[in-house]
Amino acid sequence: METKVLDNHRNMAILLKYNIKSNLGNPATLLNASNHTNFIYEVTNINDSIMYQSNAISTHKKLLDKYNFLKNNKASINFVNTESEVFKNNLKLIDSKLDEILAKILLISYDNNNKDINELLSIISVNDYEHMFYKKKIGDFANAVTFGMRAGEIWNGINEVNGGILLVTKTGEVYLLDLIYYKYIVDRYLIDNIKLDSPSSTRYKMFDIYKENDRYFF
Repeated sequence: METKVLDNHRNMAILLKYNIKSNLGNPATLLNASNHTNFIYEVTNINDSIMYQSNAISTHKKLLDKYNFLKNNKASINFVNTESEVFKNNLKLIDSKLDEILAKILLISYDNNNKDINELLSIISVNDYEHMFYKKKIGDFANAVTFGMRAGEIWNGINEVNGGILLVTKTGEVYLLDLIYYKYIVDRYLIDNIKLDSPSSTRYKMFDIYKENDRYFF
């Protein structure tokens, strides 16, 4: 949404763009799942039998069950790369290690069966400094995907939305989160309210192990 707002400091009208997020229906999504958002991991200390058994799991919570099956069989899981170079480069505009940080959080979410970002940041942090560090990096990431960065498009690091968020609650109340003067409040709101989501495992082949040159990946 675009609107002109009078800036009293400069005595002029400026054009502001807002991101509208509504909770009247399904929860709002900040970053849509696609092949660009896939993270690739290598699985070591397994064999073909473990691969076939893991891939055959089709329970109601099959992603969590596949992860636990691999861990119970002493498999080691290590991040390799993002599937999309575009997404990887976009992440590196925010921080050179952001892909590794997100990959770590994704695994920890299955290790602890927890999708709440705030709680996951507490889990991966060993001290207050680390918690502050991770919170800042994930806050910057959440800010980017909320206001301009898309996984499948080359991003220049500049947000296309400059006004903030218009938030519609489940009860129909409307709130404005101002990005110009209160960016820290917007970032804090995002950190306190966002959660990871598990998209279609069939469409994106999540946790489906494959073999390349005698090495195993998912």
